[in-house]
Amino acid sequence: MYRTHVEDDGSARIEVVSGRVSFEADGVHALVPAGAECRARPGKGPGLPRWSDAGPALCATLASFEDAREHKDRTDAIAGMIAAAEERDSLTLFHLLERAHAAEREPIVARLEAWVAIPPSVERARMLAGDVDALAAWREIMRATW
Repeated sequence: MYRTHVEDDGSARIEVVSGRVSFEADGVHALVPAGAECRARPGKGPGLPRWSDAGPALCATLASFEDAREHKDRTDAIAGMIAAAEERDSLTLFHLLERAHAAEREPIVARLEAWVAIPPSVERARMLAGDVDALAAWREIMRATW
């Protein structure tokens, strides 16, 4: 079960009350579990999911990431999310990893590794390369904590 809130600017926020919602649009997907929410904007698809009670620093940097138009703004927002994230925020950081450019992945992987080991069957280099199968294997392990 989920609630949808539509904003005046046409964006929407999905707040999941029970179960999980796979939110997909415009070629982008987000897995949003109970207790989390995700924003979507017209033409951009779903943003990064976050826990509804996520800390203010994570929320602010996530919003900066989603609003970033310049490379430096995006890079600063990613660094801010990594710094602000707590272990439970692997939900947000993993989705960030799936959307990250090659040069952005190393610090995201390092932060996630501190909480959840990469599966032994998957080489770290594949995570850094954004290998879809490698990411899927790690996602399956992390989902248990979401």
